[in-house]
Amino acid sequence: MRNIISQTVPLQFDTGFSPYHAVAWQAAFSSLCAHGFTGVEIAVAYPQLIDVDALNNCAKENKLKITTISTGQTYGRDGIYLASMDEGIRMRAMDIVRQHIDLSAKIGHPNVTIGLLRGRPETDIDTAEAILSACIAELAEYAAQNNVMLQIEPICAAETNLLNTVADVTRLLDGIGNPSHCGILFDIYHASLMEKDVLDTFQSVASLVTNVHIADSDRGLPSFTKIDFSRILRHMVQLGYQGAFALETLCVPSREYVLKNEGRAQQKIRGAIE
Repeated sequence: MRNIISQTVPLQFDTGFSPYHAVAWQAAFSSLCAHGFTGVEIAVAYPQLIDVDALNNCAKENKLKITTISTGQTYGRDGIYLASMDEGIRMRAMDIVRQHIDLSAKIGHPNVTIGLLRGRPETDIDTAEAILSACIAELAEYAAQNNVMLQIEPICAAETNLLNTVADVTRLLDGIGNPSHCGILFDIYHASLMEKDVLDTFQSVASLVTNVHIADSDRGLPSFTKIDFSRILRHMVQLGYQGAFALETLCVPSREYVLKNEGRAQQKIRGAIE
């Protein structure tokens, strides 16, 4: 099975993790196709406002599989998050994720990511994690009913105080009984900061990994020099990983640079895994 290589495209609001503007997402899909990408990761703040037919048609026309729905923009725009002590805020966040799951079921069942939408709570971590665990357990059941995979992303301590390592995520999943429709989004950038060894950590949870994010140590396009991506990506495939490899980078040193060089990055990733 040929692994999909994808890039992030926002559909409603621009994000620093994509060189593309939301207002021109259809042109972005066309550009990805021209650059050799076979998948797209969409950033969606308000799922109920998406034109499903337009999205499906554009993806089909450009031979792109929608691999993942990123949910973090909702936290950034509205300040709602799953680990909130405020029940009203928490319920709003859960409703949004359910809407993301509903959207997924209409566009080919891409994975739905729980990243920054978990929040950065000010309460003690044990309490926040217990709240988050209860939310994930309930959302996992809803995801299973819709045949959609939830994926939880370990994120570095500079961005959140919840679930910073792969071990943190596996502990949460163990605590809720390892539901069949929950997996791990393995981000090489975050892992390079938080784990002792990226490959050893990946190998320990390979069967749970549903998506891989790729960004270099400066969070830009992979240079294949600062981080040994050739070795890491090749080993991931050898371990049986069949999911998508997704560029999720900042626009460094510039948006124009990323647009000019993302096709080359895609080719180098493809060369490493085939």
